[in-house]
Amino acid sequence: MAKRYGNDKRIWGWQIDNEPHLSTNYDYSAFAQTDFTEWLLKKYDNDIQKLNKAWGTSFWSSTYNHFGQIKIPNDKESSNNPHALLDFKRYTADAIALSIRFQANLLRKNINPDQWLTTNYAYYKFLSPVDPFRNKGDLDFASHTMYLLSTYLDNPAGDQGFRLGHGLDLSLSTELTKSIEGFTGIMELQPGQINWGRYNAQPLPGAVRMWIWHCFGLGDKFTCTYRFRQPIFGSEHYHKGIMETDGITVSRGGKEFVQAIGEIKELENIMMPMPKLQPT
Repeated sequence: MAKRYGNDKRIWGWQIDNEPHLSTNYDYSAFAQTDFTEWLLKKYDNDIQKLNKAWGTSFWSSTYNHFGQIKIPNDKESSNNPHALLDFKRYTADAIALSIRFQANLLRKNINPDQWLTTNYAYYKFLSPVDPFRNKGDLDFASHTMYLLSTYLDNPAGDQGFRLGHGLDLSLSTELTKSIEGFTGIMELQPGQINWGRYNAQPLPGAVRMWIWHCFGLGDKFTCTYRFRQPIFGSEHYHKGIMETDGITVSRGGKEFVQAIGEIKELENIMMPMPKLQPT
């Protein structure tokens, strides 16, 4: 795919994976056990006493004699060693970062340098076990995804708060991803009602337009949406798009995207140049 589209002028950039933390569970397979052991060997310089000291294994007589005795800790068990759990989470974050880095390096070798690379994080879906900062330098920037009415988040006060979402969530998501490479953008902004929350409210009329303005006001370089067209079958049958199911009619959220884009273009035409500070 990279070889085919790497020099296609229609392609601006590449999103690697999709919300790499979403549905990423901890791996307890035989392969993960072997890989985790190798990760520990490298971290503790093949010295089991270093690991015993770092993990405090003298507590409850859990001292290890060699690395082959170590099993992946299960955080569902009671009274687990918190230091072992932390190392396993670090290992998992490293493994996911390595996967993203592998894909990024593969793309770099086959695409035009003008095409950018990113992946999208959705902090409101809980980032664990991913650490976005582990891929600092691998991607051109980190992007983010925001569904303000997803019911993962708290709603602001008021009778219609559940149809508006909370601006602080949008701010935190933007600032988190912006801090990784210095700038960010939104890959997925909710265009209307979704289908996968505990309950799925219709955004208040004008809410989508408000969110778009908030995005650019917070410094997002772009704002994309998901979906383009509401599907007529499949598990996202009731997930709104900026186009209705007929593929012709623009949805209410789509009309608000069009309105916001027009307003932003108009604002660009009247913007004053950035003021320069007077020398002191």
